[in-house]
Order: sequence, then structure tokens, then C-alpha cells
Amino acid sequence: MGIVTAAVGLNRRAVVLFGALYRVCPWVNNTVAPILVAQYEEAMQSALTALGEVEFQAAWEEGRSMTYDQMLAYVLEDQD
Repeated sequence: MGIVTAAVGLNRRAVVLFGALYRVCPWVNNTVAPILVAQYEEAMQSALTALGEVEFQAAWEEGRSMTYDQMLAYVLEDQD
């Protein structure tokens, strides 16, 4: 979901989602398909470029502070 979110230009949201995923599912780093690793790295680099270091880190930490339920609620939030 983070890769798609970044692809449509929602960079901050993508970084929050990636941060949350790595907190609640730490095993994901070892189980991602190689093709997705490249897409993830590209999405993260694009987000870093778009947001800058400070905003990128703030978004990452916001995601890392989420519980599983908070992450699910964030995923389901309406973006209109």
C-alpha cells in the first residue's frame, strides 16, 4: 500500500505507512519479494526528495509510533 501511495504523490502518507508497517510487522523486511524491494527503495527515495530530511523523519517516526489498530485506522482514513 505504501508503494502505491507514493506512486500517486502522497509521499508523507507513504512514509507514515512504511514506518508503521516496520513497527507492527518487523518480519516484513525479510520476506518482501525482490521486485518489491526495488519499488520500496524507489518510493522511499522519491519521498525523501519530495519531503526533505526533517519532514521525512517526522513522518517515519509518526508511523513507527503507531499501534496495529492505529495503523489500520490510518490505512482506512478517507483521503478526500
